[in-house]
Amino acid sequence: MKLRKLTVASSTLALLLASSGAAALNLEFSGGLHSEYSSNMPRTYDSESDLLTEVWAGASLQESTALWQGQLAGVIGYEEYLDDTVDDDFTASLAALLDVTLLPGRLSWHVENYYQQIDTDILEPSGRRNRQNSNVLWTGPDLRFRFARLYHLDIGARYGDYYYEETPGDNERQAVLARFSRRLSEQSEIYLMGETMKVEYEDPGTHIVTIPEYRDEAGERLETELRISDFDRHDVFAGYRYNTTRSELQIDAGYSRIERDAEPDVDGPLFGVSLSRDLARNARIGIELSRRYSESGEALLNSGGFRLDPDLRRGTVVEDIMKLSRATLHFASGVTGEEFRLRLFTLEEEYETIELLSRQITGVSVERNWRLAPLWGLRVGGEYRYSDYDYIDVEDDDILLRAEATHRLTRRLRLEFGLGAYLRESNQDLRDFDEYVALVSLVYGERPSWSDR
Repeated sequence: MKLRKLTVASSTLALLLASSGAAALNLEFSGGLHSEYSSNMPRTYDSESDLLTEVWAGASLQESTALWQGQLAGVIGYEEYLDDTVDDDFTASLAALLDVTLLPGRLSWHVENYYQQIDTDILEPSGRRNRQNSNVLWTGPDLRFRFARLYHLDIGARYGDYYYEETPGDNERQAVLARFSRRLSEQSEIYLMGETMKVEYEDPGTHIVTIPEYRDEAGERLETELRISDFDRHDVFAGYRYNTTRSELQIDAGYSRIERDAEPDVDGPLFGVSLSRDLARNARIGIELSRRYSESGEALLNSGGFRLDPDLRRGTVVEDIMKLSRATLHFASGVTGEEFRLRLFTLEEEYETIELLSRQITGVSVERNWRLAPLWGLRVGGEYRYSDYDYIDVEDDDILLRAEATHRLTRRLRLEFGLGAYLRESNQDLRDFDEYVALVSLVYGERPSWSDR
């Protein structure tokens, strides 16, 4: 049933795109052969090395006309593990986005669908042993009104269908959204927004969650109860946005109330600040601050399909309301092929009913690209993350290092060589692991990405 909805949504988009004629389409194909040796493929305390061979193919499609705009991107692949540390697997990811104009300037219909792999357990390292298929369909109409040129009113309705292969979180939701804005100048506006949403889970009630790799004082695995409850959510907030050719500023503030059927209600303020500015010499700096209530379904939709990559998923999959606080500082400079990127971040998730999984993550990531010669490129990067699960006394220090060289054989064909490491040191001994990776890939075209959403 879930996959049928996915197929219908993606097939409809593909047919609409094709109907405009092949000459008008921006259609690209890609593929690759990837081989990777890992000293610890499952990323566990007891290291198990293995050799992975992967074959993948991808396609991306974009089209824009006066009546509709659409994007479709997908990747399919097959993974085979020489020593069977992980089961051989077929993987697939799909991202689809479509806006159809029904009445020009007044009424349109919106469709989003993302089928992808995400983490199964947030306490275990992201990887091929810790992933599940998921799908989100989000669709509905949008109405637009304009008054006296300076005032705009947007009203939308949405239906959502959410699917998780392993974790108990399948749900349907209906939402109504409204946004009223007044333009102050060509660069700025103020606005008032409201949203009400009803969420109904397929399997509400109490579920037992085991905390992996963690023992209590008696040496037993720790278990806790996850109480999944249908809820109604109501958000209202006001904001200010200012954009120029060099600067962008957005400020939001408001209030959220979540009424749960079988649990106490949750409410509190929400806010967000985002500021970025272009600097001299092709550089840009930005800062983002936010605090709001969230849950895994919202995170799944906002992911926008991630990068259609089956690995390195990090995010909540727990079906519980949480207070989410973020702060990010990012800096980028350079031109294409010679970029430098730096990001400092902190994230705090405070769960309402399953407090044991509440956590705070702080870290830094850096990446540097060089163009060594017309046909050679080099990328070096790393990330450090400190994760603190205060309620269960778990602290993890994660270090990820990578270096990748690229040699272009033709305009569309290239070879990639890489070395990497994923190192974890924890105050819980069974959570420690080291992984060292060497890889080589033959790639045609560019792997489809949804990161520019």
